Amino acid sequence: MTSNAVKFTELGAVALELEYNSEQQRLKLRVRDSGIGMSDDQLTMLFKPFSQADSSTARKYGGTGLGLHLVHQLATKMKGAVQVRSKLQQGAVFELEIHAPMVEQAGWVDSAPATLNAAREMAHDMLLSGHVLLAEDGPDNRLLIVSLLHRLGLTVEVVEDGAQAVQAALTGQFDLVLMDIQMPVMDGVQAATVLQGAGYGRPLVALTANVMQEDIEAYREAGFACSISKPIDVEVLARRLSQLLVQDISTAALGGLEDLPGYADIRRAFIDSLPASLQQLDAHLRQNSLHAAAELCHTLRGTGASFGYPGLSQLTAAIERAARAGNTDAARDAYAQLRALEELIDCKDC
Repeated sequence: MTSNAVKFTELGAVALELEYNSEQQRLKLRVRDSGIGMSDDQLTMLFKPFSQADSSTARKYGGTGLGLHLVHQLATKMKGAVQVRSKLQQGAVFELEIHAPMVEQAGWVDSAPATLNAAREMAHDMLLSGHVLLAEDGPDNRLLIVSLLHRLGLTVEVVEDGAQAVQAALTGQFDLVLMDIQMPVMDGVQAATVLQGAGYGRPLVALTANVMQEDIEAYREAGFACSISKPIDVEVLARRLSQLLVQDISTAALGGLEDLPGYADIRRAFIDSLPASLQQLDAHLRQNSLHAAAELCHTLRGTGASFGYPGLSQLTAAIERAARAGNTDAARDAYAQLRALEELIDCKDC
């Protein structure tokens, strides 16, 4: 909202005001500007995705019309709302109010996902027994998931795409197949369909960041016994696998992701590889290779969330959505924000 106010105010001023009501735990942000303003018709379109006041707005000021749509979505998810008052050539006033409880330590980049601490407290005190086939094309995710499965007492064999998963499953002896949905050569749904057609009898478990109801139904139709959302919650993983595998009577405290042997090294390797990944993403966007950009962002989206970088996950998800919609400008806008976030991630881990 502030960047929009600055962009559309050539003369005059932009004011940013913040208020916090500790009793109601509400945070209000107000942005006033003396810019070009908007008509009533333009206001009705303001929060719709990929819309701007008119075509000349995009030509003169740039942007994609996605920013305020995302503001509205985020405000709604945070039990809040965003409102605007404006008239042509009389500036605008944007007000955002959200539910913001006080916490001892906060920071959207500086804190790992709450699921890590929750997993440590809630994880099953048990060991499982079985040999698992893991199909996952992301190298960082592979290392993390293998460590989790080992902690659960399972042995693991790893493949990198759906075609390899089909071959390994049909020729090997596995108690369960854990398979990423979005993979090269053959995706998880295609691989599961082939295995189901071949009469494969072992449980198939989907790993995916796409967990809408229609997605889950598609996984079931393809032959998956269940699905586990990314980033992986230790508690959910242990519970789902325990329903499909033999449980050992011995027990052991599992802990959270960061307690896994080698977790810090795996996370550090991901951080070190991030600049190269973002350079590759930049090249894809410059070459208008939107499918390749979306595939790379899908991998970064899940891995970033798993290692405690929700901002990275959110922005790569935005780029992935824009790329799949064919909106290069929106993808590049989100990419610019991602490069700024990269510096914060690097500072956090110095």
